[in-house]
Amino acid sequence: MIIEYNSSVFLPAKRAWRSITVRAKARELSPKMVEVVEVVAIDGEAPTGYASRTGSKSQTYNAAGIAEREKGAKKRLGTCSQIAMIALIGGINCAILCQCCAMLAQNNGLVNFVWSL
Repeated sequence: MIIEYNSSVFLPAKRAWRSITVRAKARELSPKMVEVVEVVAIDGEAPTGYASRTGSKSQTYNAAGIAEREKGAKKRLGTCSQIAMIALIGGINCAILCQCCAMLAQNNGLVNFVWSL
């Protein structure tokens, strides 16, 4: 499944913390918990090298390091937004991206989750 949640990064030049939005692939541990497997995007961009929201050097942080830090992190589904869920329907992998598809999969007993955007 793909989830989105908020995290924080430390900005050494400003000696302050800043909020970021992380989009990640996760695997389900229980109906209410998931584990981050891979970070797909931080603030909407690929987590490579150094990043800055404003372009200012004082706002720069190590995006690749943050992506590595988040791997293996356990998250409560209640604090995340679930973007997509991969389900196995009739032997075909389908990305469930809309609420009606999610309800169809849930009615078939394949998935059990709360949908939010």
